[in-house]
Amino acid sequence: MSTDSDGNDTYFVTYAFTVRDRQYVHEQSVSAERYNRYEKGGRVTVLDLPYNPDVAKIEGTNALPWPLFIFSAVWLSFSFFFIWLIRRQ
Repeated sequence: MSTDSDGNDTYFVTYAFTVRDRQYVHEQSVSAERYNRYEKGGRVTVLDLPYNPDVAKIEGTNALPWPLFIFSAVWLSFSFFFIWLIRRQ
């Protein structure tokens, strides 16, 4: 756990896994709730890219960031609308 200058806590989990006889070690920030669910030395399920195990996350922590998704959808809608208006003239 680390605390920033504003007093906000950030929780980290360090995990290791092996792919094709090579061990990978990652550290990932997680919510306080998730951090408290894990026990030291316990098991976690890890998702990694089959062609690049250096890219990995703890299962269940890769949720879609909804606010960003909604903003992107609205932005694209406006963009397509303005393109349609310009081409219509």
